[in-house]
Amino acid sequence: MPLTNTYWKLQALAGVPTPDSGAASEAHLILRDDGVVNGFSGCNAFRGEYEVINNRNLVFSRMASTRRACQNADIPEPAFFRALENTAGVQMEARYLRLLDTDGQALAEFEAISQP
Repeated sequence: MPLTNTYWKLQALAGVPTPDSGAASEAHLILRDDGVVNGFSGCNAFRGEYEVINNRNLVFSRMASTRRACQNADIPEPAFFRALENTAGVQMEARYLRLLDTDGQALAEFEAISQP
């Protein structure tokens, strides 16, 4: 699956598998060809910019989200947004995308579900 224009569903956050919460509330992201990233954290919609540097490094910037207060969110939203904020690299294997920190440790893992 290509990095861009693919629906990436969150599978794990900091090595902890995420529960399957159903399509209406699943955390995901989509990296658009124009450098825009958008998605859903499991509670709030978000949007921002991203840049791929040297085909290895991935950096998110100018992130913004809606501000709904979600009492029963399945995904720890602050940890999700911290993973995006701390992303320095990316690793792709088959249908999986891993966001990595500066030490190469996995912050979040996504699975390619489809191309929108």
